[in-house]
Amino acid sequence: MSASRKQGPPTLIVELSAALRQLRSRCGNATMEAKTTMLARAMLNNAAVDPERLKVISVAFDEAWDRISGKYGHDQLAIDAARAALASAILVCAAKQATSDAETMISSALRLLTQ
Repeated sequence: MSASRKQGPPTLIVELSAALRQLRSRCGNATMEAKTTMLARAMLNNAAVDPERLKVISVAFDEAWDRISGKYGHDQLAIDAARAALASAILVCAAKQATSDAETMISSALRLLTQ
């Protein structure tokens, strides 16, 4: 991919965003927004890991989100879907890796999201 071409959201994000739009239309905007706003953080907080590793995972999520958040504009559904997908990717990478290095988790999760 050329450096001048801006990379769009990964396909998974687009699909999650579409699914969240459908749920929102069925549930009503306020109800769905309340349910999706904290989804990513809840996934991380409910992970079955020790407290120190959970801190590393949370840092990895926050730093990774800082790197990619600008790609999703102001569409709250796209943002919620992206955060949920990122949380899932971080957890998958944390489960597969023995390391407690946030940067390694970030790199792996971002690669996973772009596949």
